Amino acid sequence: MILPNKKRTRWQPKKRKIIFENLFEPSLKRKVEKFLESGTPVATLTKGLLLMAALGGVLAVGIMAPNLFKAFRMKRTYEKPSKRISKDGFPRLRRSCYQLQKKYWVEFVSEDAYGNDIFRLTDKGKAEIQKMLQKTSEGIARPTIWDRKWRLILFDIPVTRNNARDALRYGIRSLGCYPIQQSVWVHPFPCVKEIKEMAARLVLQNYVKIYTTEDFDHKEAIATFRNLLKDFL
Repeated sequence: MILPNKKRTRWQPKKRKIIFENLFEPSLKRKVEKFLESGTPVATLTKGLLLMAALGGVLAVGIMAPNLFKAFRMKRTYEKPSKRISKDGFPRLRRSCYQLQKKYWVEFVSEDAYGNDIFRLTDKGKAEIQKMLQKTSEGIARPTIWDRKWRLILFDIPVTRNNARDALRYGIRSLGCYPIQQSVWVHPFPCVKEIKEMAARLVLQNYVKIYTTEDFDHKEAIATFRNLLKDFL
């Protein structure tokens, strides 16, 4: 007796490619590549896969981190990395991709003409990437001479971008800035480059403004930076 074939679900292991839309600007891609090449541990395979999504393109071709090669059972030699995922590695990749979708970090877009699955990162996924990258940030550089000016960071972000806004706030705090209000932060050292790059990664550059002022008398903020500024005063 021949049993009828069961309907194959999207997440059943099958050897078709997983493709992520290429949506990020070059600066973020360079930072993700640097993060992966540095050998910095990735907390989970799912988060490692999320970082790979930021690079766009075909997943199996883009993987470069040694720990991800090992996790997906990919063969790798010194001369030339193999792009082939072993039989037991492919289901692991599929399950990890399912976890990305379950956490709303990626969303399914469509199938291409060859039956490959195409996904894109969500705002929530971009926010999670920002948090992972920010943990390795070197912070705001300490100048040799302080110009006695304060940098005010202001942002007004639509409620539809809540996840990205939270990630931006998390990143600004990680740089050592002080919150005067929820959407107004301050730091005494030059930080325009760091803040603009962070905003660009989250596609929030149009909502963030940075001002420089010498007239600053917020007592709590000044007290917070007292130790940082003691050598300049």
